Amino acid sequence: MGIGRDIHCFAFIMDGGGQRYECHVFWCEPNAGQLSEAVQAACMLRYQKCLLAHPLPEIPPLLWPWLLLPGQRRW
Repeated sequence: MGIGRDIHCFAFIMDGGGQRYECHVFWCEPNAGQLSEAVQAACMLRYQKCLLAHPLPEIPPLLWPWLLLPGQRRW
């Protein structure tokens, strides 16, 4: 999602499910800034609602060292 090289163009790619993607492109006057910010805010709000509805499980601090990737520094 974002503004292209031309500040009038705004586009985003939507996952239609079943490995089907849709690209939507808009021409905006005077520019695409406000539309881009509005869509970004709506996506962030939707994501926040999903997190609140389905919270991630808390990981006990004792397990943190085992969650590091190989080669990362441990305590």
